Amino acid sequence: MKTSELINVALTYAVVVAMANLVLNLLHYGKPDIALIVGAVVATEVAAWSYQKRVSRMATSSVKLVVGALVAVVCVIQSLAFQYLWHWMSSLAVHLAVGTIASFLVPIVFFDRLQERIAKTRNDR
Repeated sequence: MKTSELINVALTYAVVVAMANLVLNLLHYGKPDIALIVGAVVATEVAAWSYQKRVSRMATSSVKLVVGALVAVVCVIQSLAFQYLWHWMSSLAVHLAVGTIASFLVPIVFFDRLQERIAKTRNDR
């Protein structure tokens, strides 16, 4: 993936996590793990769409691993920053481990399915 696409994926993840966490807190459902996983799903969607738009073939394993690693790194950075600023996690080690592992695995597991759906939508037009 190109650098600009990776920047879009990272920014998407960070913004979606912040917004999902805000909505969850407004609903009095303080579960940061859910916000981290929602961010990973949306960031994977952006990555699959960006890649499929530029390259009309299925992504290689290395692309999925790069996206997964990027999302996991942003997860750790954002979680530590939010913890420092707002103490958003009751148990930092547990929530950070769950969020990071899930954020790494979501692109690896769902990237192909999202690409297939995007390609099918493109072909239906």
